[in-house]
Order: sequence, then structure tokens, then C-alpha cells
Amino acid sequence: MQASEQELVLYYRDMEDEPLLHAARTRNDLSETAQDVLKRELASRRLPMPPLAGEPDSEETPDEKIVTLRTFVDFSEAMAARAALEAADIPCFLRDENLLRNAWHLSGFVGYARLDIRERDREAAEQALDPTEEDTEDVE
Repeated sequence: MQASEQELVLYYRDMEDEPLLHAARTRNDLSETAQDVLKRELASRRLPMPPLAGEPDSEETPDEKIVTLRTFVDFSEAMAARAALEAADIPCFLRDENLLRNAWHLSGFVGYARLDIRERDREAAEQALDPTEEDTEDVE
């Protein structure tokens, strides 16, 4: 028996990011409806579509290290920082974002809002968050 689209929406919505990305890596095993729902859920979380399992990833290597750029106590500051990095086309994500949105009182247990990036993007990310005076134009 095949699951309905609404059941799939609820199923993928309740998944954490890592299991969702794993499902995306093995998406050829899914029905066309399940693939469509999965793509929409990834897009709503602003997660990139990963390559299929066994397919080389042209952009990243498996050994690529993810590092925490900043930690925020205030979730709105974390969202603003993520928006600044996204505007600069720097891939990033807020670790445990769904938990923090729904149960902020548990933020201390997960280390507050942590903005994670690829290690190779650290310098560009720092520049995007703290531009020097030379990089900003004077507006009169």
C-alpha cells in the first residue's frame, strides 16, 4: 500500500535533517510522489538536494569539515546572521533549528543556536558578518 501525499508530508516534516538527507540520497528507491514531497520539504528547510548514494559530489568532498562559526543565545540574531550568509551565497545552517523554534526553553541543552558552515568558507563568512569599513560604501 502506498502512502498518500498528505501522509508523506507529515512523515518528512517530522524527520530530523540527517535522516531526511539520507532519504534524499536514496530517492531513486521512492515513488514519484514521495520524491516530490521530499524535494519540497528540503526546499522549505533550505537544505540542498544531496547527490545520489554512490554518486560523486562535485562541490564537496566526504572529508569536508563542518564547523560552528558562531553561537547565539538570541534566536533572532542567529536568524539574521544566517540571512546575511545566505545573501552572500555562503552555505550554512542553524543546528537544531526545528527544536529551537518549537522548544526554545531547551536551547541550553543543545548548546543554543549554532550557525554552522563548511570550514573552507570561514573567512568569507566572517567577512560577510563583520564587513570592514573598507568594504562598505559611504552613503550620503
